[in-house]
Amino acid sequence: MDKWLYCSIFSCCMYSIWTISMKQASRTIDATASNLIQLPIRIIVTLFTALLRMKPGTELSFSSTINYIGDLNFQGVIYTIVACVASVVATFRFNDAFLYGGSGSAVTVITGCYPALSYVISMLMGLESFNPLKFLGVCLAVGSCFCFALTK
Repeated sequence: MDKWLYCSIFSCCMYSIWTISMKQASRTIDATASNLIQLPIRIIVTLFTALLRMKPGTELSFSSTINYIGDLNFQGVIYTIVACVASVVATFRFNDAFLYGGSGSAVTVITGCYPALSYVISMLMGLESFNPLKFLGVCLAVGSCFCFALTK
């Protein structure tokens, strides 16, 4: 199996576990408390994962990390910050969807259509070219959203 496919399937499984766990958590605690609990865990897991991915022999200090980030392309850093903020806000709204009575299947399918939306926006911005098979996927994803949302 190709590594990208393995990572995609693994990610899908982890998102499924996250969705089911968040639905269960929403029955006992509110979304704000849940996000506050998740924040330090996200920081620790992110740091741990980043450290594991560093090249052997890389100096692990605050100043070397700041220098490394300072040497990065500024535009890439800005896009990364925007992506991070969008992810955090999306997580809050995802949790709120459960708080407001959304079913796990409907919320997951609708929020899971972000790749289709990303493709359409990227295509409109000229970042992606039109592909009939991808367009069919977008149509099927939107149809799936309607099916799950209407049968909530």
